[in-house]
Amino acid sequence: MRNGFLDGNFAPVREELTVTDLRVTGEVPANLNGRYVRNGPNALAEIDPVTYEWFSATAMVHGVRLRDGRAEWYRNRWLRTDAVCDSLGEPRRPGPIHAGIDHAVHTNVIGQAGRTFVITEGGANPFELTEDLDTVGSCDFDGTLPAGGGYVSHPHRDPVTGEWHAVSYFGGRANRVHYTVLDTTARIRRSIEIPVDGQPAMHDFALTEHYIVIYDLPLVVDLRRVAGGLPRPLRRPADALIPRLVRHGFVPDPLFAGTLRMLQPNSKHRLPLRWDSSHAARIGVLPRDGETQDLRWFDVEPCHVWHTLNAYEADDTIVIDFVRYPKMYDTDRSWPNPTDGDPTLDRWNIDLIANKVREERVDDRPQEFPQVDERVVGRRHRYGYTVGAERLDPALQTGLVAHSDTMFKHDFASGATTKRHLGPGTSASEFVFVPSNADGAEDDGVVMGYVYDAHTDRSDLTMLDAQTLDTVAVVHLPTRVPFGFHGNWLPAP
Repeated sequence: MRNGFLDGNFAPVREELTVTDLRVTGEVPANLNGRYVRNGPNALAEIDPVTYEWFSATAMVHGVRLRDGRAEWYRNRWLRTDAVCDSLGEPRRPGPIHAGIDHAVHTNVIGQAGRTFVITEGGANPFELTEDLDTVGSCDFDGTLPAGGGYVSHPHRDPVTGEWHAVSYFGGRANRVHYTVLDTTARIRRSIEIPVDGQPAMHDFALTEHYIVIYDLPLVVDLRRVAGGLPRPLRRPADALIPRLVRHGFVPDPLFAGTLRMLQPNSKHRLPLRWDSSHAARIGVLPRDGETQDLRWFDVEPCHVWHTLNAYEADDTIVIDFVRYPKMYDTDRSWPNPTDGDPTLDRWNIDLIANKVREERVDDRPQEFPQVDERVVGRRHRYGYTVGAERLDPALQTGLVAHSDTMFKHDFASGATTKRHLGPGTSASEFVFVPSNADGAEDDGVVMGYVYDAHTDRSDLTMLDAQTLDTVAVVHLPTRVPFGFHGNWLPAP
């Protein structure tokens, strides 16, 4: 049986590499001193194409170190979860494990207080890495992470305070999420519990100067999808018991861990996500220093949001630019990332006086991985960058949305969009913006990301001029960087 997640640049790479003094075309900007690090799934064990589940594969982190106009090294490392350590015959790494979740922490990479953390959502604790991307172990931010919550895939860093704000959900508890603030010492200084409707899968949220905005939307966690793969005599009792336990927050960790073990890459189970048309679509506005009673809800048209570009306040309105999916996991649940309709760049205007939301389309071309200059997070932005998206099979109305060779730069002041094709046979991963200097203009710098070339079956770290999208430099890597999720530019201390 063919499995699209074992083809081309979705397929895992099979070895860890350390390569120094990488070849460069063009000139790496001399101001770049740090690491570009990105996370994603990369199975370690042999794979059965019939049952392989890409989203459940263990993490592999890829990084390039830049300094003084040179690309000093490229490294790729599997995250040393217990299962990976056992497979490689290595000692297990220390650290607190929440609810038995120590796999698939493959979604993002952030830095704080000179430390590097890989993160994901659904209840897993972060893992800490060394400067060279080796695994230190799982962590709970020195014991400050709230119990029963785990962390999140998309925290947002306030550029003024340097703190990371996050909205986290746990797959073993319903009707509540945690809002946390990670301070500049990498410790949680604020945590409150927020009531929500059922168990929405919150991949992202929005941050402004004075508010957070959470997305309570119809894509929900449903552990019964996993229970459906149990032996037939156990399915009916599990189907009845699991929702009750989740709803009341009493899922014993061994039961939850056992359920998740059924989601390993070679299992017959699928991610426990489904589209619930009865789940009201709404977004919640909470002052950053507020409490639960200060939360306000606003109805929106049903959709799903994986990624926010940015949000800001304009008088009595909160403006959010985001990538909108009409539906997820509804018509076709056989793919790990099925969509009903293309992802488009949209905007919510939340009128805090009239208590309503006005929705508008910014760009109807399929696109994903939205980014802005991190110095304007939560403030009014002029520019945003996205990567074009296309279906694995364009003839299908549903299915996986994959990477294309197209980059977009959106000018929200003029309404103009610059489009750049990276070349036939290439596919771009997420690009991030890095400024030329701390006081430079919003688009004075480069955007960088991994680009796969099907002709050579290798990837490059490509840097584009953020103003023109012209190529500035290309760091040639010795291997592929398989398609994955998110990363960041981590400047040297």
